[in-house]
Amino acid sequence: MTGPRVEVAARSPAAFDEPTRVRRALAILAAAARIADPADPLGRRARAELPRTTGLSPEGVELALREHLEVGPTDRELGALARRTPVVARTHLVLASTVFVAPARAVALAVLEAPRVALRPSRREPAFPALLVAAAPDLCALVDEIDAAPGDHVHVFGADEAQRALRLAQPPGVRFHAHGPGLGVAVVEAEHFPARGRDHALGRVARALAADVVPFDQRGCLSPRMALFVGCAADAEHFARALARALAELEQRVPRGELAPAEAAEAARFRDTMTYAAQLWPAGRGAVSLATARDPLPIVPPVGRYLHVTVCGAGLEPLAPLRPLVTSVGVAAGLELRARLARELPSARVVPLGTMQRPPLDGHVDRRVRPETL
Repeated sequence: MTGPRVEVAARSPAAFDEPTRVRRALAILAAAARIADPADPLGRRARAELPRTTGLSPEGVELALREHLEVGPTDRELGALARRTPVVARTHLVLASTVFVAPARAVALAVLEAPRVALRPSRREPAFPALLVAAAPDLCALVDEIDAAPGDHVHVFGADEAQRALRLAQPPGVRFHAHGPGLGVAVVEAEHFPARGRDHALGRVARALAADVVPFDQRGCLSPRMALFVGCAADAEHFARALARALAELEQRVPRGELAPAEAAEAARFRDTMTYAAQLWPAGRGAVSLATARDPLPIVPPVGRYLHVTVCGAGLEPLAPLRPLVTSVGVAAGLELRARLARELPSARVVPLGTMQRPPLDGHVDRRVRPETL
């Protein structure tokens, strides 16, 4: 899968000052910019390899490279981030396959943290990490297995089972960061929009939400999977229909990729269930479902551009069981509801709809992570 296990030590920790750290992070972002550039040899290689390794359509890969790869932070912004980041001797990253551009952020943060950075790519998606290392070979290295020592930091991205196994395999004294699965939620408050012109406004909101659903075919931890609609059933149905149309229109420009067999089976079960238990509208190769009866239990659809709309009161009751999983809340609502969401979900990013998949490079995207020393 990768070459022999090698680690790159650019500088010793004693000489690892803030300007050096910022230059290293900027170099990683410059490497990512090369991969995003269709005229660069690495960019051409990315577009040839990534549809196969990610399962995304070529258009889905292009969208991610063009709009969701962080290449814009300035040295001042990175300097502020460096001052908040503790310095350690070595950092190890165990990467996931769900959001293929995520290693750029993870590595940029890692080279701020440590002079030696090792990457273990996902077996399903090794292409992007290999491209990143090819563009910045002196800053990070690919490894087949991590070999952490006391005092090292280990960041693991992926499913809970992988988190547990890797945590148990680390020696005492390792600082362990578990970046586990999560999901995004949309919250739409109908009364935020004047009655006159509300249908038009809800159509705009639906298009913004669709733009958050499409990237990575909804596999990322920021991807919205359900929408809580605070309002009447008639407005909710109008919104759900508009969302289905918006997703179908986006499908024409950015086709969905292929689902894995387990994902396809889960999608089929969801469609069958929602056909009888709720209203369901096709949305390209995905679907939008709507439950108008108020139920405190959430319905979370599978990945693959499926989204469930639930009519609820201002208490947002279906959100309560999901709190530990929510990483991002896309909001089209009044200031009071936005403020309450920020208070009640302090670890989630509360952002306007349409921006859920483009967080600033202000740290790891998942703010729920609580590192522990083993």
